[in-house]
Amino acid sequence: MVDGNIITSFLNYWQEVIGLDQLLAFLLVFALILGILTKIDLFKGNRAVNVIIALVVGITALQWGFLTAFMSELFPRFAIALVVVLVFAIIMLAFAPEGTNGHADGIKTGLYIAGGVFALIAVVGAFNDPKINWFNSGWWVDNGGMLVGALIVVGLIIAISMVGSKTNSTPARHP
Repeated sequence: MVDGNIITSFLNYWQEVIGLDQLLAFLLVFALILGILTKIDLFKGNRAVNVIIALVVGITALQWGFLTAFMSELFPRFAIALVVVLVFAIIMLAFAPEGTNGHADGIKTGLYIAGGVFALIAVVGAFNDPKINWFNSGWWVDNGGMLVGALIVVGLIIAISMVGSKTNSTPARHP
């Protein structure tokens, strides 16, 4: 007889036997890297090279456990955010006036924005988890000033290049 939820017991068993969290993290990274390499066709259809690179990146990503810790924090938060957005969508679209696409489009835009905000909250929450400790690490103390300075320089370069690229689109009049 299994105590508790049978699905939880099954997943815990597989975690003990094969390290399910590491297997899932590896499969996700492997699939993403292989998909990107296949899409950009960097090696001109040489699938073996794409697979080897995806394997190396997938295995290397598991080396220090950061990826599995991050995924175990991010995906439950992300799933909750998706459920919240889904509930908003069902409620808001159920009461949207029929035949007025403008209102429905506005609601959809609001849901996209809410989804983005909730996704950002999920990512920041996952990074802020004590197991990952991203924002409280010494890296930010050591390199924060340099990062802010680099962002300011990049922002200035972008601003100057945008101002410098404006041209007068109206032709000059000659008397």
